[in-house]
Amino acid sequence: MDQRALIDSPEAAVNVAIVLCDGFSLLDVSLVAEVFRQKNELSDAAHTLDKRDSVTMLSSRGGYVTDSESVRIRTDAIDEHLSEHFDGVFVFGGKPKNVASIDQADLRALRKVLLNASLVRWSDHGWGMIAASGYEPKSEGWRSGSQQSEKKHSYVQNDRSVAGRGTNGLLAAALSFVPADLCIEIAHRISRHVVAPSLDFSCFDEDALSEVSVADRIHASVQWLRKNCRRSISVAQAAEAAGMSERTFLRHFKHVTGKTPSEFLLDARFEMICRLLRETTLPVDKIARRCGMGGGEHVSRVFRRRLSQTPTEYRATHRATDSSA
Repeated sequence: MDQRALIDSPEAAVNVAIVLCDGFSLLDVSLVAEVFRQKNELSDAAHTLDKRDSVTMLSSRGGYVTDSESVRIRTDAIDEHLSEHFDGVFVFGGKPKNVASIDQADLRALRKVLLNASLVRWSDHGWGMIAASGYEPKSEGWRSGSQQSEKKHSYVQNDRSVAGRGTNGLLAAALSFVPADLCIEIAHRISRHVVAPSLDFSCFDEDALSEVSVADRIHASVQWLRKNCRRSISVAQAAEAAGMSERTFLRHFKHVTGKTPSEFLLDARFEMICRLLRETTLPVDKIARRCGMGGGEHVSRVFRRRLSQTPTEYRATHRATDSSA
């Protein structure tokens, strides 16, 4: 899949904290962390490293915190981040006795971090830490220990609502930091790799999830067309690259890319011809053959139609521009 086609959002990277207490649920923590890992992976593929999200693990005293199954995670101390603004803070508590053992000074530090955050969410046991810190949640709908999804944190993909409930409340809150065009894709990835009785993906529209699969296959065919645009290509070959029938391929290709396969192929060849005209001294006829455009006459007609100039004029103009730069 061409991940660059997915990343088209001006949104800045977000800074997130995950607060842990001994006895936390590793599954719940992993779900939240995985959302941001997947988002960063897609950003990396699109070469937008400046948009990488940051996730910091925190606990009352720092060091290692142990989950309910004795798995240890390294954390920073909360009081090391008092002045830091977090776009989201997710609190995962453990058993009541573990929460009760937290020092009052550390709870006050937690309250300061929560007050300075844009969004605060918690697991069932995490509510014990929230209450003990004295922090008053801004949203009355989230005051109970059980997670309930808020309407303002719902997600729309092609007018389909994607909301969290139950354990999914934490997942839904994490997905609120994901651009709409990536939300369904990331949820789909997580649903493929995470198996848990408490994780219910029925809240995600199945038609929307199937659309992700279609988009994957169309973007695979886009890459195949780019790679093979120098040679003669039939619709049947392009459809085979997408794993679709010709009729289905033609319908979905136009929907996903906004162009017919023929239009896309011509654009890809035209881009290659322009690059070779700028960077080489090859004759126009030879460039046309290399790029699957037949001969120089065909290329000249395309250039006049698109740029109102001949290939030779285009080359001369760009050579003059390059030499004066």
